[in-house]
Amino acid sequence: MILNAQVELAGKTYDIRLSHNVICDAEQELGVPMLFGNQMSMLESARALRAILWSALKRTEKDPPTVEQVGDMIDETEGGSGAILASIIRAWTDAMPTNEQIEELIGEEAAAEQQDPQPQEP
Repeated sequence: MILNAQVELAGKTYDIRLSHNVICDAEQELGVPMLFGNQMSMLESARALRAILWSALKRTEKDPPTVEQVGDMIDETEGGSGAILASIIRAWTDAMPTNEQIEELIGEEAAAEQQDPQPQEP
């Protein structure tokens, strides 16, 4: 899944994409895995937030900031890391399917299984 979010850093709005490669780069920067159990756990530390933003910005900006510059940008943001997290969490929530969409998908999968049952082993 690719998550698109608008994040304000130091008074400027950035359109970022949180993709698999962004998370992998952030993991490499941190030296630890970030996705385990709850996928929002990736945002539990200041270092992780900075690494994710840096990794996302280096893919979208012509002259991307360094990791340290991203930290400075977070410090200069009104509302600080809390405001940035709110933007990412809001985008994450908006990207999730509704209960109705999930039920519809499960219903379609169940119907397909009934039409094309798996062969039984003797």
